[in-house]
Order: sequence, then structure tokens, then C-alpha cells
Amino acid sequence: NVRSRYNNGVANVVSGYSNAVSRNLTVSGNKRDESTSLGGTASVVIYPNPTSGRLYVQAPQGSQIKLLDMNGRVLKDQVARAEESSLDISALPSGFYLIQVVSEGHLENRVISKY
Repeated sequence: NVRSRYNNGVANVVSGYSNAVSRNLTVSGNKRDESTSLGGTASVVIYPNPTSGRLYVQAPQGSQIKLLDMNGRVLKDQVARAEESSLDISALPSGFYLIQVVSEGHLENRVISKY
């Protein structure tokens, strides 16, 4: 169980264990969706998360963007026509959903929360 939180651009990692563990890891991400990746940069940015209405997805133009419910049913499916796309999820019930982005043969999944 690992959590990370930004503090002026520095990621603090809390493992939940009492023994201190120190590793030299490159942690990167962005403050808008607080997603992180180890050893590289996130290629997909989704914000705001959580949201109540419109969701923005920054991904390469031509990416396939799918919104799925937690049972795997595809609710929305679109191709990114620009580097930033939007999805209106205001009509969906509150809960958790999965955003699936396929770009240049790379698949990224993100869980988003709708309130």
C-alpha cells in the first residue's frame, strides 16, 4: 500500500510500514490529477478527478478513449481529435469509472470518480 502526495513539487511516499525504506526512485507526474509513474512521465493526463460533469483527457491526437463502468461495459468511445478531449459524464450516476486510452500501441487505464 503506497500513497504519494505532492509537496511543492516533491513527492512524499508513505508505505504504511514502520521500518524505513529508502530507494533512489525517479517519481514524476502532475499536480492536476496527482497521478505518478516511476522512472518516466505520464503520457495521459485526466482532470479533474473527482468530477461531477466534464472530464478532460490530455493524450496524443488519434488516441482511442473509452469510458467503461466497473463491469467493463463501454459507455463512451471516441477518438481524440486534438491533444485535449472532453467527456461529459454529468448524466452518469455517482461512482467509479475506468478511462482506457490506447495510443501508439500503448494502453493506459485510469480510475475516475464521479460525484
